[in-house]
Amino acid sequence: MGLPVNIREYLDREHIAYDTLLHRRTTTLAQAAEACGIPVSQLARAVILVDAQGLLMAVLPADHVLDFEALCALLRRDLELVPGNQLAAIFDDCEPRACPPVAAAYDLDVVVDSALDGLGTITFEPGVHTSLLQVSQSDFRRLLGDAFSGSFSTPVSALH
Repeated sequence: MGLPVNIREYLDREHIAYDTLLHRRTTTLAQAAEACGIPVSQLARAVILVDAQGLLMAVLPADHVLDFEALCALLRRDLELVPGNQLAAIFDDCEPRACPPVAAAYDLDVVVDSALDGLGTITFEPGVHTSLLQVSQSDFRRLLGDAFSGSFSTPVSALH
């Protein structure tokens, strides 16, 4: 499977330069990072949330966990995870459990964790489990549009 239509068209429309890293089929972002020989800390991932105001994509480093309390306080919202069986309807051109962190391609509001700010290159799964895309930090920020930024995640390594 190539790039999902929504992702390909959005990247083209926004004139985003990207490199494609092909790899064997994987089931986790950590496996994909290992298959491509890059640190998992370079990967961005999406978590899809919902509340009475609607859907929200939170984008954070793949080696971090979402701090729900911090995010809800930051946004003054009462968010919860979108059930997995509803993700297929949102990302209808993607493989199951592959949610690309490109909210605008799916008409979603987005918030981005500031922990991604220090990376020169951002890598992400584009909606398929056989490749990763790499973009510059500046192009990734363009992909996120007017995303609200804040600190709402914790590195997995900090959890004991």
